[in-house]
Amino acid sequence: MGPRPSAKHSVDRYPNGNGNYEPGNVRWATMKEQGRNRPGHNIVLDFRGQKRTVSEWAELLCLKAHLVYERLKAGWSAERALTEPARLGRKGRPVSDALREKYSLARKAWWERKRSQEAIRVR
Repeated sequence: MGPRPSAKHSVDRYPNGNGNYEPGNVRWATMKEQGRNRPGHNIVLDFRGQKRTVSEWAELLCLKAHLVYERLKAGWSAERALTEPARLGRKGRPVSDALREKYSLARKAWWERKRSQEAIRVR
């Protein structure tokens, strides 16, 4: 395994995260690498002939990981979720399309309630 590369590295069980700490199943890894190695917690996407986790793709393509997760949850293809640019919210932050839709529906319901209350006052 060799000496520890830096103070940020610790022992990680890889490729079998549930296996023993033995030669061939351990490596030095950062916390970020270890987080991406959790079995059953990461979605692996095949995009442009490469397989990477959502977090890795988001980092490479300058997207927020939660935005990509929301897009996939909404039924988007991996291609579309990773290539469509993020829309910016009012504070200049990326907003997921699912969240935008949720707020627009809530805003629409609020306006309908307000109009109905004004109509009652006018009568």
